[in-house]
Amino acid sequence: MLFKTTINGEKVEISEELLKKYDRAGPRYTSYPTAPIWTSDFGPKDFANALTPATIASADRRQRTNALSLYFHIPFCSKRCLFCGCSTIETSRDDIGTRYIKALAEEIRLVTAHLGAKRKVSQLHYGGGTPTFLSCTQLETLWESITARFAFTDDAEIGIEIDPRVTTSEQLKLLCNLGFNRISMGVQDFSEPVQNAIGRVEPFEHVQKAVKNARSCGFKSVNIDLIYGLPYQTKESFKAAIDKIIELSPDRIACFNFAYLPKMLPHQRKLPSEKLPSGNEKFGIFCRTIEQLCGAGYDFIGMDHFAKSDDELSAAARNGTLWRNFQGYTTKAGTDLIGFGLTSISDYAGSYAQNEKRLINYYRAIEAQKLATIKGWKLTEDDLAVRKIIRDLFCNAHADITNIPTPAEGWSASGGNHRTIELEQDGLIQINDNIIHITPLGRLFIRNIAMAFDKYLNTAENKFSRTI
Repeated sequence: MLFKTTINGEKVEISEELLKKYDRAGPRYTSYPTAPIWTSDFGPKDFANALTPATIASADRRQRTNALSLYFHIPFCSKRCLFCGCSTIETSRDDIGTRYIKALAEEIRLVTAHLGAKRKVSQLHYGGGTPTFLSCTQLETLWESITARFAFTDDAEIGIEIDPRVTTSEQLKLLCNLGFNRISMGVQDFSEPVQNAIGRVEPFEHVQKAVKNARSCGFKSVNIDLIYGLPYQTKESFKAAIDKIIELSPDRIACFNFAYLPKMLPHQRKLPSEKLPSGNEKFGIFCRTIEQLCGAGYDFIGMDHFAKSDDELSAAARNGTLWRNFQGYTTKAGTDLIGFGLTSISDYAGSYAQNEKRLINYYRAIEAQKLATIKGWKLTEDDLAVRKIIRDLFCNAHADITNIPTPAEGWSASGGNHRTIELEQDGLIQINDNIIHITPLGRLFIRNIAMAFDKYLNTAENKFSRTI
């Protein structure tokens, strides 16, 4: 069996044998080292030291004055979708948000006390859960807490994830008036059998109305999130969903590979696993999706994003300024990220820090006037070098490996290692003058390519979803 698609204007064919060879568990590499490697030995004091300008080397201190990226996690959902891999709390209590945004305000105060001077922000994102679980009053109160201690750049991207089923026109108008200019809608699929299976029934007309309302309110960019590999999905059913998405004409589309991890995510056990598409079927769905969206004027960005050719994300991909953080691909290259709220992750001054994963523990830490860090990692010089290579591969499809440290067993500076040699033999990469280039075919196996440089992989491989 051959799979076919077109990438970067080049026709590519993928054999079933190649697919089987590279279908294994692997990270998505939103960080390096990946989160399972992080340790509880890194705690609140370590993150406080990372945030404090006086502890940063003078050569690096100037960089820390750059604008920041902020992430706020709103974990609440009135009902949890069965496919979800996010940190969410299912609740019908409208008042639960009041205590949470109070804790967020206090966390902001604690973090900015370490940062010192009021910092500029070039990117902010609310994720969830369902951020619009919060009422208009609560949304406004949280915004006031943020703007009291941070200042936004003139070109700041200020985005929010919404569930079209629960988000009101009043909330959209308020968010736009506050300064939000990007909105991301979780859609996943329009097929009725799929929606019933995943517990997320959402008619096309509902999403269509939400897109229209967002544009009329003044949002600069409307993005839609999809997932392929869900129960009952087929190439034909997902093609029909993509046709409807094209009709909506969003500015950007994220099409994520479904991570089926029932051992780690017990609620996924309620999914009809026998109706999940096979690895081959799943891959075929994505190949056709690439063909459809690129044929409709979208550019294939990185691993799983698409953007209109005149969008800033496409421009960043063309000019080499694309960036990737825990929220996905972005145009705000080089920004340090600070995460607020339950389970949020920060990537700041060469350190990762993740907040408490249980709500009561998060509250206890903040109410005790402590940062809520539960684990983290201080990157070594070798980590930083490998992270840059992996980020360059995911963002630019090429990377300089001249000064790479030893990332995996059997590596040699002149000849690579057994992993990269095999990748090159299979046509996924080319290495010329210490520059590794991902081929159009290799774009489909980018996670596998990055794994060749991950010296920690063997200790965490069972924590990840399948790459195909």
